[in-house]
Order: sequence, then structure tokens, then C-alpha cells
Amino acid sequence: MPLYILYHDADAFTTEEKKKIAKGITDAHVQATGIAPFLVKVVLHGGSDGDLYTGGEVDRKSLRLVGNVRRGRDTEHKRELLRYSPISGNPALLTCGKGFTTSQNVTLDGVHMPKPGSEEERRWTEAGRIVE
Repeated sequence: MPLYILYHDADAFTTEEKKKIAKGITDAHVQATGIAPFLVKVVLHGGSDGDLYTGGEVDRKSLRLVGNVRRGRDTEHKRELLRYSPISGNPALLTCGKGFTTSQNVTLDGVHMPKPGSEEERRWTEAGRIVE
């Protein structure tokens, strides 16, 4: 399952803004890949002052979005996954990292994730849940 972690300053966003951010990240992944939204996981991790650094200096204005997704996507899908606009209109710098993990190493509720683009993935997406 794709996992996106957004590291930010503790007081950078309100609860409502966090909901919009999580939905935006989810929607972008779903649009790029066609998978069901229930498979997309988003963590917003607010750090304390002094937890985020750029160039060795405390940086309260940067956001770091790390996306961990399965291998198996073609180049165009990978590019699409990395196309993000500034989050919630915040002028902060957005840096994207990516890690691609094989399907065999990812489970959801104890079930191995299907290969990207497979018939099994299509069934999960249509059902909106794991289909065994």
C-alpha cells in the first residue's frame, strides 16, 4: 500500500488543513495510479521546534513529503506520482522523496498487495476493499 509521510512543524496546519492535505495526497495518488482510495495511507507528522533542518540549520518553513510506493509502475506513472502542487496554498518548500517497494514486501491486513495494474488490483479497486 502506498504510504506518504509529511513531516512539518508542529503548528504548521489546523486539523481542517490536515484533512485537506491528506485528501489531496490521496486523490493525487488515485488519479495517477487508478487504485482505490482505501489503499492510500497518509501520515502527517508534526515535529517540535528544532526537529526539521535544512543545510544544518533549523527550518520551520519546509515540508518533507516522503512517498513509499510499490515497484511495477511505468515511468509515466512514477512521474505522475511526483507531480504535487504546494500543499494547501502554503508557500513552504515541498521536497519529494520516493521509495519503490516490491509488492511481495507489502501487506495490508495480512494480505499481500496485488501487483500494480493486475486484475487482482482492479478487483480490489472496484470493491473498495481487500478481495481474497
